[in-house]
Amino acid sequence: MIYKNRELDIAYLKELSYEELSEVCFSLRKEIIRIVSNNGGHLSSNLGVVELEIALVRFFDFPKDKLLIDVGHQSYTYKIITGRNMDTLRKRNGVSGFQKREESIYDVFEAGHSSTSLSAALGMATTRDLQKDHYEVVALIGDASIMNGMALEALNDIGSRKHKVIIVLNDNDMSVSKTVGALHNYTDEKSVYRDFGLEYIGPIDGHNIEELENAFQMAKNSMRSIVIHTYTEKGKGYSFAEDDTLGAYHGISPFKVRTGIPIKDHPNQVSYSSFFGNLVDKEMGKNKKITLICPAMTLGCGLQNSFLKYHHRCFDVGIAEEHSVTLAAGMALGGYKPILCIYSTFLQRAFDQVSHDVARMNLPVLFLIDRSGLVGEDGETHQGLYDEAFLLNTPNMVVTVPSDMATSVALFQLGISYNSGPFAIRYPRGYYMEDDEEQNIDLEFGKWRKETNGDDCISIIACGDIVPRLKKLLAKENISVHLYNALFLKPFDTAMLEDAMKAKNIFLIDIMATKNGFVSEIVCYLSEHHYKGDVRTYAVKDEFIKQGTLKEQLKDNGLDDETLLNEIKIVYEKNRLKV
Repeated sequence: MIYKNRELDIAYLKELSYEELSEVCFSLRKEIIRIVSNNGGHLSSNLGVVELEIALVRFFDFPKDKLLIDVGHQSYTYKIITGRNMDTLRKRNGVSGFQKREESIYDVFEAGHSSTSLSAALGMATTRDLQKDHYEVVALIGDASIMNGMALEALNDIGSRKHKVIIVLNDNDMSVSKTVGALHNYTDEKSVYRDFGLEYIGPIDGHNIEELENAFQMAKNSMRSIVIHTYTEKGKGYSFAEDDTLGAYHGISPFKVRTGIPIKDHPNQVSYSSFFGNLVDKEMGKNKKITLICPAMTLGCGLQNSFLKYHHRCFDVGIAEEHSVTLAAGMALGGYKPILCIYSTFLQRAFDQVSHDVARMNLPVLFLIDRSGLVGEDGETHQGLYDEAFLLNTPNMVVTVPSDMATSVALFQLGISYNSGPFAIRYPRGYYMEDDEEQNIDLEFGKWRKETNGDDCISIIACGDIVPRLKKLLAKENISVHLYNALFLKPFDTAMLEDAMKAKNIFLIDIMATKNGFVSEIVCYLSEHHYKGDVRTYAVKDEFIKQGTLKEQLKDNGLDDETLLNEIKIVYEKNRLKV
């Protein structure tokens, strides 16, 4: 970005008057809107912290001083000022949508999930003091994030120690959507933080750079850990984002700046999120014993209608994933049927609660696990790849994956009626096929579907939305194989698996998890039952998958339709030649 024919960098910012800085802020907001409208990304939160991040880089000496941005996606202004090419934002091999240590010396910590900054900041401050070094450690954290259990644990620890941390609390009255919780409504913030043993400054205007810098000077002079409480407006400078109370502009796909309307890649298709959201809405209208829980992602999970119509049975608990799971356990013990709708990447934070508080007591909680599998541009921190393995290794857990609308409805109904323990449905951040339609099908608990009968040369066992695509491709190529739709990952269908073992070659395909999930479970079974044929496994690599389009990530992992079809064709043709 250019400002008055100069690169906008930290040294230049420190030369400018406050009047000139207001022009810079206007230009920065315009630039952020341009970038996100082209690339997608987190818009509202970044528009809200422009002055705050300018004040931080003007006053402190980064990277000697250390800045941790609690929700790493609030770092766009910081990235621009510190020299990143934002035209590559969220693109393959481009600038990450979050802080990234390998990207710049200015990024000292990586955060994709919220509420980690205070613990990390205390760790850095402790090692600074042990080494008798001299620099400031600054954590920029939002009001919704500081209500998370991990942040409160860190506050408790910071207040009891002498290792100074500067906490900048950015209060914008929003999480993804409206901030919830009793702490948010507390009227005497000063006494709260002082009870934790922290000094307190504020509240102050987070859009007033001079006020912010004065507060930073007071914090620097302090010998103790301190909270600087600022108020900002989420979405500031873009009217559509300013007026958004649902969170539509929190994280948004590319959009038209003039109208604020997203540019849809799939305008006529239905997303898995909205489809399952509608299933929940219909069921809540029929069954008054259903409760709905979601940690801060009601819009993303397509649950806004249910929250409007059945608000007394719907609970947005904010950024509190562990609490959401144990809350569901308590409701199940009270005789209700809780549905917990949660992103796969956030469910990782509640593994202990899933295991101890739900599965161990065999409670009938229905887990709707949105954004399972590869998620595209959000990159490593948001991939929904890892819950499958830990759920499969949790006793009493039922784990399922639909492949289309019909199996989505059938599995949802099975999950609602299942009262013998926890039931999980994993579905992707994607869309149903264009010619897909909702149908009523009979689905037996624990049973797979055999989609095609073919020659005994190849059995393909796959799960998820790859199944209908493979079925079409195989028919088009006249490839005659056995294709099994593994709707139940746990318990899996041993009778169907025994049938599949009659083939000379078995292809195991799971594009929604790493090889440590369902694929490994089946390989283990085949080995234990002395399968003599050739087994080929196709799953996501056992590594953190970087940002890129979903197509690019599938291609990089050898899981795109073309690669999988070619692999099958090679084996199929070889076997035909032998015959």
